[in-house]
Amino acid sequence: MIEPETANTETAERRESQTSLKQLALLFFKLGVISFGGPAAHIAMMEDEVVRRRRWLSRDEFLDLLGATNLIPGPNSTEMAIHIGRRPAGAVLDGINAASMSLMVVVTWRLGWAALVDWTTAAMLVVSLILLIRFRINSAWLVLARALFGLVLSTVRGA
Repeated sequence: MIEPETANTETAERRESQTSLKQLALLFFKLGVISFGGPAAHIAMMEDEVVRRRRWLSRDEFLDLLGATNLIPGPNSTEMAIHIGRRPAGAVLDGINAASMSLMVVVTWRLGWAALVDWTTAAMLVVSLILLIRFRINSAWLVLARALFGLVLSTVRGA
């Protein structure tokens, strides 16, 4: 006898294997063309398509993904689309994620070197790295501290 959890897993795996990347792309193209409103409206349309109409996900799976989406800062409807697409197209999206990370590293490297304009900014880089890595300070606090430091420094230099 098949346990209920095993049956649900097998059903989910079968649905994922039947969903092609082409179907996924066409669905999100359609949603991009016809949808309007904010993230809540987009997520509602995704739920209608992937749970009710196409049955790619169960309602519980969709709600689990929505919960994960709400934990991550950023545009919820975009993140939800990524989560939904990752199910049937995981390998492709993993490749895209790796390429995106590579791009971010290169851009960060170039912007970082461009931002080092004097010894003060170089010192701030070293202090920030120590605070981030050694003490795990939230980067938002570092941005705020750097802004205040820059304001004080410009006031002193301007006087």
